[in-house]
Amino acid sequence: MKIQQSKIYLHQVNYESIKGFKNLAKKERVSLTETKDTMWFHVKHKKEIIGCCAIHLGRKKTRLKGSWLLPQYRGRGSFKTINDYREKISKDLGYKKIEVLTLHKNHYAKRGFKLLKETKNKGVYHMEKNYLSEELVISTK
Repeated sequence: MKIQQSKIYLHQVNYESIKGFKNLAKKERVSLTETKDTMWFHVKHKKEIIGCCAIHLGRKKTRLKGSWLLPQYRGRGSFKTINDYREKISKDLGYKKIEVLTLHKNHYAKRGFKLLKETKNKGVYHMEKNYLSEELVISTK
């Protein structure tokens, strides 16, 4: 599966393909742990691999996980684009809810996610979005 928007796009890969990011991501408290029923993606800018992300496919909802970008590609709206893609994939697969464990509570709150709880791991928030009745629009900035 390949989804493209602007100059950033996702390209589905197997878990082995993202292992090179594992140590870099771990330093920033981003877990790239292999899990069953997970779709892994390279995040690409033009043809360069600039990061990775994943969607865990649960029985009733999906979970955004493993979002990591090279520092020079942050702060440009890239995470918004990546999350738009993953929400669209989840919705296209028939899921009505999506959750995330995140350090960035405000980013997800702006996107309509509701705080469920702060986890035992301080600074990590469990958030969820129910998009049963909303239309998802991917911006083209």
